[in-house]
Amino acid sequence: MRRIRRLVDLRGSVTGARPVLLEASGKVTLRTARAIARTGVDAISVGALRHSPRAFDLSLAIDRSRDSAVLLSGRESTSGQ
Repeated sequence: MRRIRRLVDLRGSVTGARPVLLEASGKVTLRTARAIARTGVDAISVGALRHSPRAFDLSLAIDRSRDSAVLLSGRESTSGQ
């Protein structure tokens, strides 16, 4: 985290430069994302969201008379699919 904070501080110390967006990525987990966010980076990439998501089954009802959708039920799948 110290290296990330140093880079954020370095960006803040440069005057007259075009603004640079900083993104933290690589070995980021859902457990470390909050601490990384506190460093001041602009974006965080969490690979676990893409390659290790947990499945969630849900049922949705469409009410055409009201032009709306209602969540009927939802449950986390234990099968991983």
